[in-house]
Amino acid sequence: MVTGRTDRYQVEKRYIASGGAIVWALLSVAVARDAAGEPLHFISQVQNISDRKHRETSLIAAAESDSLTGAQNRRWFEQHLRACQRHVRLNGARMALLVLDVDKLKSVNDLGGHTAGDEMLTEVSATIRGRLRSSDKLARVGGDQFAFILRNVGPGQARAFGKEIVGLVAESSRTTVSVGVAVVTGRGGESDYRLADEAMYQAKRSGGNRVIGPVHSDLTDVE
Repeated sequence: MVTGRTDRYQVEKRYIASGGAIVWALLSVAVARDAAGEPLHFISQVQNISDRKHRETSLIAAAESDSLTGAQNRRWFEQHLRACQRHVRLNGARMALLVLDVDKLKSVNDLGGHTAGDEMLTEVSATIRGRLRSSDKLARVGGDQFAFILRNVGPGQARAFGKEIVGLVAESSRTTVSVGVAVVTGRGGESDYRLADEAMYQAKRSGGNRVIGPVHSDLTDVE
């Protein structure tokens, strides 16, 4: 602004009030010049946009969450998976992807109607989320299918965690889950998800209430 490359700018800034509250503001700055074009002073306007930012945050949260179970939705998960794959590629991080399917949900819907099925999905979602760490976000990626990514874990740890989830659901819910596990790679695309998904269906075909994986591309167990 002083050199004349621009005469004004706007930026959204986050201020911290004396009590610790966050205040979002739109800062607009212009430069006043004398007759010779030399800068005299800056003129700043600070407009409180906290209400607008809160509304935006609420809209984003609503667009990325599943209204039935409170988990994230598939749209959010696909973005999250891409970010994790990029992190693995650039930093060599260790991550695992788990895909879970609720066993025999169709029978529950047939016997008790979709309300009973919805209650079961909510129950399973709450059980799983109650065990996850704050960094692990559960997503509902299909009708009766969930997924989440574990950070900083190896294949054996991921398999053990999957077994723990299977046991928790069997103990605290009225159903069981089948779980497929795959290692998150840096390749990008949907290959990691497809591997975990196929492993999950393999667990389902084997009777459910079990874990398959982590798996190689030929669907054989890592361990």
